[in-house]
Amino acid sequence: MDIKPTVQNQTINQGKTILVVDDSLTIRMQVKDLLEENNFKVILAENGEKCLEILETLIPYAILLDIIMPGIDGVEVCKKIKGDAKYESIPIIMLTAQGNTENKVKGLNAGADDYLTKPFEIEELLARLKAVLRTKTLYEELKSANHKIMEQQKSVIEEERLKVLLQMAGATAHELNQPLMILLGNIELMHVSMDEPEALAECMSEVAKAGNRIADIIKKIKTVRDVEVKPYLGKSKIINLHQKVKILSVEDTNEDFQKISDILKPHDQISLSRAISVEECILELEQNKYDLILLDHLLPDGDGFDCLDNIGKKWASIPVILCTGHGDEVLASQAIQSGASDYIPKAMLSDTSLLRAIENALEKARLKTEIRLAKEKMVEMSIKDELTDLYNRRYFMEAVKSEVTRARRYKTELVFCMMDIDYFKKVNDTYGHFAGDAVLKDMGKILKDSIRQTDLICRYGGEEFGIILTCINREEARNVCEKFREKVSLHRTKYDSIGIKVTISIGMACYDPANHVTHNTLIENADKALYQAKNSGRNQVKIYQE
Repeated sequence: MDIKPTVQNQTINQGKTILVVDDSLTIRMQVKDLLEENNFKVILAENGEKCLEILETLIPYAILLDIIMPGIDGVEVCKKIKGDAKYESIPIIMLTAQGNTENKVKGLNAGADDYLTKPFEIEELLARLKAVLRTKTLYEELKSANHKIMEQQKSVIEEERLKVLLQMAGATAHELNQPLMILLGNIELMHVSMDEPEALAECMSEVAKAGNRIADIIKKIKTVRDVEVKPYLGKSKIINLHQKVKILSVEDTNEDFQKISDILKPHDQISLSRAISVEECILELEQNKYDLILLDHLLPDGDGFDCLDNIGKKWASIPVILCTGHGDEVLASQAIQSGASDYIPKAMLSDTSLLRAIENALEKARLKTEIRLAKEKMVEMSIKDELTDLYNRRYFMEAVKSEVTRARRYKTELVFCMMDIDYFKKVNDTYGHFAGDAVLKDMGKILKDSIRQTDLICRYGGEEFGIILTCINREEARNVCEKFREKVSLHRTKYDSIGIKVTISIGMACYDPANHVTHNTLIENADKALYQAKNSGRNQVKIYQE
């Protein structure tokens, strides 16, 4: 083994335990010294039996496992570890002899995450170790995210937890809706402020701010790529390369591209395209959709880092494998830190090594996508009513407060409406709760289809719905509510072979810029008006009066 000076990056997975299993004392001690100099904790085992014994009391972050050992060899040890649910997520890097392709294949088939050929460079060991630890972290994050979703389905998210989830999710419906409402509302205000230069200028300023905020949110949105998975070694899964995979090879050397093409040609499910420069790569990505990029380091108009930088700006979700020349392990390590999913030396290009790298890179990309979707789902669940797909009361209360503040600031009118389905209990008692759910779904759809983009509707609770009508006067709002009421009264909800007909009562409360009230008072006033509509015979609209 060729031991070189320790790399300067001392922060790689600091304090994490690595189990080194090798029957050679020299190799064990050399690897131990190397890893400890790079801030890893190291446990040593001289054979497979000792490795399995250690696992009974300690679960390491990764295992470096020699294949050829007395007693239980590395392949059998790997199978035992990956076959046990307690240990299946531990990354394993197999240590193999130079040119022993058969053992490499056996190790990967046994479930190993990667392999390293002895003798190896320090930088290559650290780069491959970091890559498998990154994959392990993704699995743990995904498991954690899925657990949180299950918890969310059982109970309501606490207030502080909701705030954390909203921050995690990045671009959310809540973030996008607020500046959109500001944008559309100010556009309406501009129409009535054409003769007031100061008011018009202020509206234009708010429009610009809202537009910039929307643009920032959209930048966070990533392209979602649905992928198949297939069972692999028990419960774990990997990308199924039997699905269609589009790969872009950024390679200016004809000989190297031909070698890649020859390796992938027998695999009909893989479609290979080529670019010979950074510029051509960007042009291809703008015109076509790719699942993975094989990137050469030295290109006519730049290097791999220039290309990675450009890819990261618009296509960060596409995994990149850097193809390097001999002795470029340090460079490859830097590329992984810059965003590449993996690297592969051109001298080691083969059917096995290239497909392994492609599978690993696609799997990492899939995990990232699942984690992002899980986080987005958690946020959606926290602000949406599952039955009607309307906003829930938690989100709505924040929106009412925000809209009242905005109406006060810009001296605009605002109307809050509280709606209730008449005799809804009778629907449930007569036809059953599933029929009641169907009525609620229809109600949500009717109301959603009837409001403007600047308005907001929610399921307030049970059979009650709340609506915020912005920049609208009392009479206009009353006409809107009467149309709501009429639409509902004429509609029949189809359930099984019956048609269910219901009516609604509506209470309105108007915000007057000249007579400030809080958002809580506005809601209370609308509730009082709804109570009056119920007591006056139902199926009618009432406006709150002092």
